[in-house]
Amino acid sequence: MTVAVELDDVHVSLAGSHVLQGVTFTVPTGGVTALLGRNGVGKTTTLRAIMGLVTHTGTVRVLGHDTRGLAVHRVARLGVGYVPEDRDV
Repeated sequence: MTVAVELDDVHVSLAGSHVLQGVTFTVPTGGVTALLGRNGVGKTTTLRAIMGLVTHTGTVRVLGHDTRGLAVHRVARLGVGYVPEDRDV
């Protein structure tokens, strides 16, 4: 199985709150993964961590590339798209 996106032990703290606590999952190439949950459980923060829009610990890989330190437009060039639900474009 080839992996499109991989998160390993990802943690994010925002405004003093530990929002993501050890998130680990993989999305196989050609696969679909859905993040489900009620409001405030970290779905958007997970996507922002993948894009590099929030500071995180742990590892995020896209197509085998570690995204730590990559600018957001570089992550997008790896094929990751993110469309926020609000007007913060």
